[in-house]
Amino acid sequence: MPGFTRYECPLRTCEWHHNEPFPTDILAITLHPDAATLAECNGEYMTAAGLMTARAERQRVEGIIRAHVETHSVEEWMREVQTLRGELAEARAAVAPQGI
Repeated sequence: MPGFTRYECPLRTCEWHHNEPFPTDILAITLHPDAATLAECNGEYMTAAGLMTARAERQRVEGIIRAHVETHSVEEWMREVQTLRGELAEARAAVAPQGI
């Protein structure tokens, strides 16, 4: 059984996530029903077909993530940025040399 990549909403107050399964050979055949024909073609065509498939999959996943991200308000994002700035300032202060 293949694994998956989990995409999580970066807002800590949101528990949304999307699990994207790793591609399988079956998926590759489904995406390219003429895989046997493609296998007989030169490597350049195979590379182009693979790149087009990868680009389409990336755009599909980005669309899923974008649709979720857009459900949050600008205020939510600004609160998260402010929280992160505070944490960053604390971390920097904790590692800064003392007495300089």
